[in-house]
This record gives sequence, C-alpha cells and structure tokens, in this order.
Amino acid sequence: MRAAGRLLLFVFAFPLLAGDKFEGRVIEVKSGAVVTVETDAARYDVKIIGIVPPQEGRMASEAHQRVSTLVLGKLIRVRYFRRELDGTMLGQIYVGLPGIDVGIELLRAGLVQKQPEFDFPKGEFAAAEQQARRAKRGLWAQQ
Repeated sequence: MRAAGRLLLFVFAFPLLAGDKFEGRVIEVKSGAVVTVETDAARYDVKIIGIVPPQEGRMASEAHQRVSTLVLGKLIRVRYFRRELDGTMLGQIYVGLPGIDVGIELLRAGLVQKQPEFDFPKGEFAAAEQQARRAKRGLWAQQ
C-alpha cells in the first residue's frame, strides 16, 4: 500500500501534461531565469521558458534582481511545458492580475535574450526583444 500511496502523491504533486497550470509562492530566486515555487503539495524549481539570461556580470545581476522584484514572496501562476533532465520544470510564469508574463517583461527590459527558434505564443517574445533592441535597453545598450 505504501508504494501505491507514493505513486498517488507523485501523480497529484506534479503537473502531468504540457499546458497544465498551478499556483504557488516564490520562496527563492536562483537566477535571472530560475525560481523555487512552493505549493501546498511540494516545492518546484521552475525555469522561465523561451529566454536566455546572461550567466555572469552586471546584466546577470540585474536580471536576477528584476526577477526578485517581480516575484519573490508573491503568489504566481505557472503554465507548465515540460521537465528538463535535472528535474527543473520549464514554464511561463505569471504574476499579478491580469497576469504579467515575467519572461516577456525581462525581454522588454533587455535583460535576457529570446531563446533561438522559440516564440510563444504569437510572436510576443520576438516583439519584446525587438522593442528592447530599438530602445537600446540592457544587453542592447552598447549596440
């Protein structure tokens, strides 16, 4: 019976299908793209899908700080896509009402780049990155 109980806990503790949504509170910001979310059932590391943050330097610090300002300690919604090999969830993160897409906010600020060959859902990632490029914000300030 214990094995069956663990299986049920696993099934109900994790989103199962791409597009599933869940809510939780951000308890840690690990980087400009990864946060730890606590739900009633468990804690999850969630990576913002579709963005590539700088790995070091001033812009990496600014991206980390912006994510912290946007979500740390706040209730968020995650639209789950899939898991990476290390178990980190990939998803879109929304905060507030009606729901600010954190990935798009980072792109508009020029703090991250759009992941090559990714644009969800209707060209919004590319448009946000182009907006930052034209305004010479963040990563694009020196170009």
